[in-house]
Amino acid sequence: MVLDVTAKTQDGTKVFGHQKSWQEIGVDLKGDQQVKSWEIKNTIDQALQPRRTQTEMLTIPLPDGTKALEIEAVLTYHHRPGEEFVVHRTSRKLTFGK
Repeated sequence: MVLDVTAKTQDGTKVFGHQKSWQEIGVDLKGDQQVKSWEIKNTIDQALQPRRTQTEMLTIPLPDGTKALEIEAVLTYHHRPGEEFVVHRTSRKLTFGK
């Protein structure tokens, strides 16, 4: 699973980008085994757990004079190389000032 977050100003300029990935223990995004099965107990679990909510808090620095911002978050499932699909996509428009 990969989360991509972007922020664009009112004129469409990208001012922020963030990417976070979750993966099975011992396997990279290509599906290649990176850790031997007997070493898995010594690794940190970076999988996105089923039926659990995970909150990400990000700070987006705004350029001076920014009056509006559109933030988009896209969660993509990477099943295997070349086989990926969007699980969820959301966007919000924010305005600042009076």
